Amino acid sequence: MQRSLRRPPRMTIALPKTESTNKFSGKVLIVISTCSLYQHNGYNQAMRDTWIKDVPSVQGLDYKFFVGRGSIGLASDEVLLDVGDDYESLTHKTIEGHRWAIDHGYDFIFQCFGDTYVRPERLMSSGFELYDYTGYPLVNTPGGGTCIPREKANSILGDFFSGGAGYMMSRKATELMLKNLPDDISEDRWVGRVLSHPSILRRSDKRYNPWEYPIPLKSNDFITCHLTGMTGRGKYDSKSMYQTHEQWLRG
Repeated sequence: MQRSLRRPPRMTIALPKTESTNKFSGKVLIVISTCSLYQHNGYNQAMRDTWIKDVPSVQGLDYKFFVGRGSIGLASDEVLLDVGDDYESLTHKTIEGHRWAIDHGYDFIFQCFGDTYVRPERLMSSGFELYDYTGYPLVNTPGGGTCIPREKANSILGDFFSGGAGYMMSRKATELMLKNLPDDISEDRWVGRVLSHPSILRRSDKRYNPWEYPIPLKSNDFITCHLTGMTGRGKYDSKSMYQTHEQWLRG
């Protein structure tokens, strides 16, 4: 669901390194923007069979799949939105999925996709609640975006945060986003532009991984990885979701 990106050399603004010292007690929804293709070819099920199994054990954390018009046979964890179901409608799907979350009383929203592997317990203890917008930084380049090198990623804000790696937004950030009309099919780039407002506190966090590797393991501190990633293959296979989870279980 996410375009390929390139790595760049560029610096922007440093962000203070502040970790959470208080246990977050609010409600977080993982918004998984997907489509009828993922719904019926096993891609959504691959997430249910792997990391989503651990969501119920994390207090305050829920998830939903969001699909567009034309999707049928919805499961109990799938929400039908009145938007298109193609890639060009992804920004609209993101907006309406976040609107649904706000309407249902969630305090923070983690946006990701059907090819994102997530560790729910790490997500909830990552310190996101101190910020309005958290994720892996990218900078605008012609035709897309370029990732900040990982060794600099915690100290550079960039222009927007990677959708493939997933990004966290507060209710405040979401309400600001909902006041704007989309003008970019790249949902993460559009969100970043909207949230460049000075009232929004941003945090770059290299633990959200826009590449396929490294994956989250018990021996590292990664929260996510993007399984379509940036290897140049540009194609997702749900087998990689199972393989990644098996490696997590093995430690």
